Amino acid sequence: MLAVAILVSVTALNAQKFGASPEDSLECIKNLSLYQDYYRQKQYDESLKYWRNVYKYCPKVSKGIYIKGAKLYEKKIKKTKGDKAFKELLIDTLMLVYDARIEHFGERGIVLGRKAADMIQHRPTEVEAAYKMFEESLKLQGNDMEAGALVYMYQTKYKMFKKGLSTKDDLIGLYPKLKAIADYNVKNSTREKDRENYKKTGDNLLEFFKQVADCDDLVKAFTPKYEKDPENIEQLKEILSLLNTKECDDADFYITVAKKLQEKEPSAVAAWSIANWYVKKKDCSTAIPFYEEAFKLADNMEEKEEIAPFKVKAILRAGLCHLSAGQYASAKQKALKALAIEPNSGDAFMMLGDAYLGGANTWGENACEKGAGYWAAVDKYQIALTYLSRNSVTYEVKCKSCNVSYSTGDGGIEMKSGIKGSWKKTISVNSGASVAINASSDAKGDIVRIYIFQNDKLEKKAESEGDFISAAASYSVTTSTASIYSKIQKAKSRYPEKSECFFIGKNEGDEIKVGSWINETTKVRF
Repeated sequence: MLAVAILVSVTALNAQKFGASPEDSLECIKNLSLYQDYYRQKQYDESLKYWRNVYKYCPKVSKGIYIKGAKLYEKKIKKTKGDKAFKELLIDTLMLVYDARIEHFGERGIVLGRKAADMIQHRPTEVEAAYKMFEESLKLQGNDMEAGALVYMYQTKYKMFKKGLSTKDDLIGLYPKLKAIADYNVKNSTREKDRENYKKTGDNLLEFFKQVADCDDLVKAFTPKYEKDPENIEQLKEILSLLNTKECDDADFYITVAKKLQEKEPSAVAAWSIANWYVKKKDCSTAIPFYEEAFKLADNMEEKEEIAPFKVKAILRAGLCHLSAGQYASAKQKALKALAIEPNSGDAFMMLGDAYLGGANTWGENACEKGAGYWAAVDKYQIALTYLSRNSVTYEVKCKSCNVSYSTGDGGIEMKSGIKGSWKKTISVNSGASVAINASSDAKGDIVRIYIFQNDKLEKKAESEGDFISAAASYSVTTSTASIYSKIQKAKSRYPEKSECFFIGKNEGDEIKVGSWINETTKVRF
């Protein structure tokens, strides 16, 4: 009764205003308090009983009763198993809750989006009715359409397509409209949670879209639109974005759109797209100036946080084209440009190693000097390893009762005690980092197994046998690690002989300056 008395002082005016009579007002106050109390206590069935009375006596008391009312019916529907007729009745009531909210508080656009989303979840066969609500919601809400409604709208259209009630072209055309709303809110929402929700929505829409259309579908759908209005810049951007999404950069239509956009409004993305097309056509030399243009134009990109990664990506692509043409000095210059932006770019160090490996013998007056570039190449590959390679160690322990600990050379450490039965763990480590794993039994007479990994392979395996514990460990090397080690071995196989360097006064560990375009100081090794 105390809660009711307190509530009277806060809500009496609302109750008198929205109750049909003084008696209704008192019933409103009493039931409002009880429904809210039970809701806070998560006693949702009890809360729903009093909620119904609030709706009966004062349906205009607050918008909040409809927000929570929808949640209460949603929970009741999920709990109802077996009784299909009762469940359908609950779904009908849920739909009426949304209608009542619109009647008393408006906000038709946002409410229709939620109503349609619940309808398609609980009555998945009613796709046309749900989609009509989504269409109206989209028209009313525009960029304010809720994240969840965007995803359910596309899912509903997809279901219509599967039922023969919509075409693939309809699905292709709907995607960019909904994705644009998600992207707009990722950029402009003031709340971090909203930005995260719209980001997730954009990702989900993309995954659906990838299932819908292939490159031929996109070309077929957008060629007539392009031919009808080839000067429409916004349409050009939309088409190119979709083609990039599906990696359709080897289609002739792709280069037509990309060049037209670059002509009308030069941009980093358009230049990048043109370059990629030439690479796919095995014309890397023509791609290079477009990658360089993309690098320069990236400074004008709207998303400032994307500028640096894009510039690194574009200039390294140009470098790869130089490497494929044997233009090692030019490839080095591209790698250095990337490192000026991102000093920890493993890909850039890899490119330096590749350039030195390919062009080592272009400098030097004797066999020792002509092989010195291979030492410089290995130096760069070793740096690339630290940035590109994350390998994994997996170990499994079986025991009645035991403890496990591990430590890694790159700072990883963990202890796990009280293990009973089987326990498996995978840890990620930098290439070259050491890993020590200890498993000890709690039984009388500790039984320990220790595995130590170094230089990306198993170096030591110390075991103590026992009845209560077994342990196993394995080391997995990533593809990038394996590739770098392969290149290191190739470079080492070309090292000069000790005798060849002895004659010019160079011994193991001495410094040597590699001249010309390589321009590196390295150490002699055999």
